[in-house]
Amino acid sequence: MLSRAKLKEQENKIKDASSFVDGAEPKTSNPVGRPKIIAEKKQPVTMSLTKTEVGYLDSIPKRLNAISYSKGDELSLDRSNFIRSIAIMAQEFSDEELYEWFSMLHK
Repeated sequence: MLSRAKLKEQENKIKDASSFVDGAEPKTSNPVGRPKIIAEKKQPVTMSLTKTEVGYLDSIPKRLNAISYSKGDELSLDRSNFIRSIAIMAQEFSDEELYEWFSMLHK
């Protein structure tokens, strides 16, 4: 006959799905399926722009895609990728380079 503690222990094992699944099959050294990607997830952000500024922003990736296509490259750039590339580039500038670049834009 099983004691109350043993019954509780068995009940907890059944409720714990991961231990149930892990206990059913031994872990393989070569797991099947897509590997887990440990990366930061992208999140939507909002920018306030006029319709004209949105047009400017949308035209740049389109121009770059057209130029790339004419050169035989397969660049597929969208608004998000363009903004992300600019942000990464600006992050890699030194303080002086960043200031010079930004000052040049606002002359």
